[in-house]
Amino acid sequence: MSHTRGRAPTTRSQQARCACRYAKGVAQIRSIQRKATRARCLARSLDLRPMETAASSLGVALKIAEVRGPNEFASAFTAMAAEGVDAIAIADDPMLITNSLAIADLAARHRLPLTGSRDLAEVGGLIGYGVDALEIFRHAALFVHKILKGVKPSDLPVEQATKFQLIINLKTAKALGLTIPQPVLVRADEVVQ
Repeated sequence: MSHTRGRAPTTRSQQARCACRYAKGVAQIRSIQRKATRARCLARSLDLRPMETAASSLGVALKIAEVRGPNEFASAFTAMAAEGVDAIAIADDPMLITNSLAIADLAARHRLPLTGSRDLAEVGGLIGYGVDALEIFRHAALFVHKILKGVKPSDLPVEQATKFQLIINLKTAKALGLTIPQPVLVRADEVVQ
């Protein structure tokens, strides 16, 4: 895996993959809430050009809402709600992931659909889209096994996640007054009741 969950993307290719993943999350929100045209990405610092390009192809204007720490979350959500933002995507960043419950609570309080990693949907975000961390860890164990059996790490291939999961939180959808279309529910790998 070239991008480890919990570590902020550092290379341009990692940022581009992260951007595409979150643009897909915003696209899922757009399929639920057709009027969604303005989105923000909550991040510390991230090159959003790839994400902005992907979002604009969906007719969604995406801008960054920069936060440097948890003490800035409340003011960021207040500002986004005042701007009339339709959806929020959460960047892969250890500080944001660690505080996902607080972020989901603020999104609920301001009635804003939230998309991010799969874990975010489990704590109250509307949509989670990302890799299955347990599957990544299982796969990593295979690499450890090969190394312990004598294979040189430099002989092992560099791999990227190929399977992504879509998680829909129906409880959050109901609280936001959103009806999840059946085609979206069918595509979901997991539905949180």
